Amino acid sequence: MVEVLGYVLSRSTTRMSSFQLVEDAEEDVHEGMFVAIDDKSARFVGQIIRLRKYHEFYEEGDIWSEAIRKRRRLPEGIAREYVVADVEVLGIITERGLRSPDKPPSPGAPVLRIDAESIKLLYGFDPRNPPSEMITIGYLYGYSEDLPVFLNLRNITMHMAVLGVTGSGKSNTVGVIVEELGKKAMLSEELKTIPAVIVDANGDYVDFYENPSLVPAYDSVVRYVFYASMIHQRFLEGQEYPPQRSELQPIQLDLNDLSPYELAHLIINFYHGGRIEGAELQISYLSIILSRLGAVANLIPRIMVRGNVDLNAVLGQQEVYSTLRNLLITATRPRGNREAIEIRRSLGIHGIHATTLQAIIRALDVFFEKIVRINRLVPPSRNEATLSKVELLRILDPMRPRLAILDFSADGATGVSLDVKQIVIYYLTKILFDIFVEAKTVGKKLLGLLVVEEAQNYAPNLKLYPIRLHLARDILATIATQGRKFGLSLLLVTQRPSYVDPVIMSMVNTFIIHRVAPADVAFIDKVTGGIQKHLKPRLTLMERGLAIVLGQMSTFSYPLLAKIRKRVSHVGGTIDIV
Repeated sequence: MVEVLGYVLSRSTTRMSSFQLVEDAEEDVHEGMFVAIDDKSARFVGQIIRLRKYHEFYEEGDIWSEAIRKRRRLPEGIAREYVVADVEVLGIITERGLRSPDKPPSPGAPVLRIDAESIKLLYGFDPRNPPSEMITIGYLYGYSEDLPVFLNLRNITMHMAVLGVTGSGKSNTVGVIVEELGKKAMLSEELKTIPAVIVDANGDYVDFYENPSLVPAYDSVVRYVFYASMIHQRFLEGQEYPPQRSELQPIQLDLNDLSPYELAHLIINFYHGGRIEGAELQISYLSIILSRLGAVANLIPRIMVRGNVDLNAVLGQQEVYSTLRNLLITATRPRGNREAIEIRRSLGIHGIHATTLQAIIRALDVFFEKIVRINRLVPPSRNEATLSKVELLRILDPMRPRLAILDFSADGATGVSLDVKQIVIYYLTKILFDIFVEAKTVGKKLLGLLVVEEAQNYAPNLKLYPIRLHLARDILATIATQGRKFGLSLLLVTQRPSYVDPVIMSMVNTFIIHRVAPADVAFIDKVTGGIQKHLKPRLTLMERGLAIVLGQMSTFSYPLLAKIRKRVSHVGGTIDIV
């Protein structure tokens, strides 16, 4: 016998309906539950969004108010008592799935527990045997494994955001997504699984490096750390041993992957702390100098490699850099100095003012001191670079995909400032975007996922979060607006979504929203296109692991309240309490 939960009340619309529960169902029905409404000519499906209990004796100002005030016991069993459920009408079930309702449910129509066949039509497939492009991240709130929450990987290039305050479960959710990607046997004939690069702010994904069997679809797990970090020093001393199928690499960049202008922009921007108004000439002239170094190769030893200038040798070797610096100092000498004239002519900067050239030298000095000497981000040769276009192409190999983790935690980036991390993120995002654009140009299919934790630090909303340096913001905006055309997807993770550039956030089409700060509710409502009225109060109150899922990757066209499953193994981001 079909279980009747209740009967539809009057005043239903095509969007909302209410029904009174029968007594037997009052303890079993819960918010978030899916129900079917058997109308005469159609079967509606809906989701319970609110339960309301009524009791005739406990109304404000009724005849029993004084008795309650005097603590009198009210007579039991004679008052009208009932429960009403408010239902969001999701559609009408057809053989082809759900279609939009063109009429409301009729009063008196029975409301039933949704059956297995209707669930298949709701999903568009059997949830017990999902298509290969689906990954499971948890279950619908109030249900168990019967109703999983899926993400459709076919829509991953539409970009994702995982939002929530510290401790709400963001990193667990991202870890679950990576675990699911790492379990794929073969996503398609051309792609084993989606290669991923994670900017890990707190060491929350290091367990994939420590136990790569958690993500068997990845050929290896590469953990990038800063050269002088605690972990890398332990590695150099023979105390840290990467597990099988894992690699530990110091972050060392190939500057030759950047154009002379991009490198000049990076160096001058870093020197001025992001305030480059008035420094445009410095960028322009430094760009010319870097592009014309071959003209003074006879004056600077060891800068040519196989007929080309190696910018790593120029800026990564103390002796070579000192020679270049001395040449530039000579070029600042007063007009009429023949040696200065010859150097400026060779470098194509004959019209440069001495003060501009002196500012360029100071910027190069700061770059060499902080980026090269202290943080060792530039190796003495491009062949020694560990994070380069060549290495990223290896990570993005469709049939031998890798998982790369940039460990920016205290262990992997010991004592490293945010400004220095910005250099790495600028380089990473720029080279990744270039790789995908070039692949598209030659007809090669690539797909990749870039996960950016603490996204507000790299793509800030400067009106609300005016950080000193924001080198990667414009590139992240380009990826957000154009990356989907080339196969590069963003997953932004932040505890303060309103601190992230609104243009970038507006390009995100899938949101997984954990508990957020009250100050962010209006911003979230805006960038998501509007959270449903009944879900909005939950945004600031959800328990850990509970999340609202909505957008292109969801299998449903409306927001879901989901319980995200726990990761198989997670040890990052914890401390020992002594």
